[in-house]
Amino acid sequence: MGLTLSHQSALDALRRLRLDGVDVRNQATPVTLHAPSLWTGERWSRRLFEDPSWHWDVPCKTDPLHVVVSNWAERPRTTLIKAHACMGDIPAGSFVWLDEHTSMVSPGLLFVQMASVLQFSSLVLLGYELCGNFTRDAHDPRNGPVRINVPVAITAEELRAYVQSASGIHGLRVARRAAKLVAGNALSAPEAVIAAMCALPVAQNGYGVGLVELNRRVWVREESQGRVAKFRVPDIMLPIAPVGFNYDGQDHLDLNALAEATLKKVG
Repeated sequence: MGLTLSHQSALDALRRLRLDGVDVRNQATPVTLHAPSLWTGERWSRRLFEDPSWHWDVPCKTDPLHVVVSNWAERPRTTLIKAHACMGDIPAGSFVWLDEHTSMVSPGLLFVQMASVLQFSSLVLLGYELCGNFTRDAHDPRNGPVRINVPVAITAEELRAYVQSASGIHGLRVARRAAKLVAGNALSAPEAVIAAMCALPVAQNGYGVGLVELNRRVWVREESQGRVAKFRVPDIMLPIAPVGFNYDGQDHLDLNALAEATLKKVG
């Protein structure tokens, strides 16, 4: 059996891989898109997906498996599978190997596909997740556990290059707009939300600050002896001024000591 996961099914698979600590960006092997195939004598049925060799979610009529095909004639004839035709100019590396039965769309193509599914702000947040060092739970992305310290699935620069190189894909225009607001290297889900709110325009309920920069080392001075460099790593650097801030300052700076010193000086 062979299928290429796409849309929500690919996102679920990608999140599972990242939760398991898999470095998708560096370990995934690019493959070409093949037509869906069945084992000899089999048909598309739920029993097929309940086989132990199938490592992904078991589809049902109300929650079908999303797959991509090169043309409609290849689509599996079953209510268990929702097929999407792969139209347009698809850049190289848009499909990656999962296991002996399954491949999936790359993070770049996934981002474009989800542009036709998610609201704009949610798409931007997905970009922060794909380009950040955290990932959400596959089955409960809103309230489920979030894993941090995972490798990025794609860098923000690679994401923008992908959406610019593709053409004719459904959702591409929205994906290009959203990719411009995605910054890489978000270390956690809260940090991604704050950065996205800064970047989103006011019309999208954001602050309209523009694309911020996350966790960049800022050199502040250099000691004369030993040439030891001193630096800080602000959570967020603003694009409109040489200003950065930390959204949880207690872990970065002794705010209580600063407050006490200020009160003593005023007093």
